Amino acid sequence: MIEGEIQNFCEGFVVEQVDPVTDCVTTPFLDKKGAPIRIFIRQKGSQFYLFNEKGKIFDPSNFGRFAPEEDKEDLRAILRRFDLYHIGDEISAETTAEGLALRFRNMLQAFILLDVRFR
Repeated sequence: MIEGEIQNFCEGFVVEQVDPVTDCVTTPFLDKKGAPIRIFIRQKGSQFYLFNEKGKIFDPSNFGRFAPEEDKEDLRAILRRFDLYHIGDEISAETTAEGLALRFRNMLQAFILLDVRFR
């Protein structure tokens, strides 16, 4: 029974090729609106660049000039915890092939936490 449930969980991750160097991983985790959390992975030579689906996870306009300082600090703390960057409306990370699984997991955890905190 356990093996079957784990297999079903793993099958919930779907990888689709967006273009020759970019894949989109749709996870079985849903955001507050019921949409699956998706992470994009682009290969640049020997490096991998992970980034979010724009307009998803949280509204970047919440972090403009007039956003409460507490919210800005919460965002910075979450990004630091998972070693991610926030530039414009994109959250991203870079890694090598050896660190890809760890960076993917960190980004997924951060997206779940950001969805809970900021929606």
